[in-house]
Amino acid sequence: MLLLIAALATMPTIIGPPMSGDLGMVAALMNETRPSATRIEVTVDPSGTPVHCAVTQSQGMPLLDRTACAEMMRRARFTPARDATGAPVVAVVREDFTVNSVIALRRQTGPAADARQVDFAVTVASLPRPGAVLVTDLVVATDARGRVTTCDVTSSSTSAALDRIACREVQTTAFTPARDRADTPVAAVRAVSVGFTAEPIAR
Repeated sequence: MLLLIAALATMPTIIGPPMSGDLGMVAALMNETRPSATRIEVTVDPSGTPVHCAVTQSQGMPLLDRTACAEMMRRARFTPARDATGAPVVAVVREDFTVNSVIALRRQTGPAADARQVDFAVTVASLPRPGAVLVTDLVVATDARGRVTTCDVTSSSTSAALDRIACREVQTTAFTPARDRADTPVAAVRAVSVGFTAEPIAR
């Protein structure tokens, strides 16, 4: 019997030891004592080189925002992302960084500290396993305008129906386009997670 396996797009992986999420030991931040966090998106070209960095979430510490981007652009190198045919492609990689994270973590205890963060939360009428945390992880390809062109499930929620809903959800979303070294919008792949709940989502 011939077994056919569908090829999936893959995200880049960092080469060498992962960068620390806590930038408290970076010289530029050594004098900072207050905890803060920032989220960045880095465009990685088909060779695995970071070419553009943008801050997407900030807690208002510009020095941390600048340092996070500077460290990723200076130090990080990746294996290339690949599309479903195996060809190297542009990718958007998301990273979270903190300064003085130990101080911040002391203030976060209990279930919230272990909660899975997702990009989209979707309410459904019922879940296959009531009370379970069900998440579908995807790799989506977007065009230069940020519109989704393909959607691959990389980690299933364990429900094919929910996985289909996850892809439908992201296909109605316009993402901020990836940008190359010249700050020109380009097509790219990116990782996206969709979580499911049977309860109304708090706004």
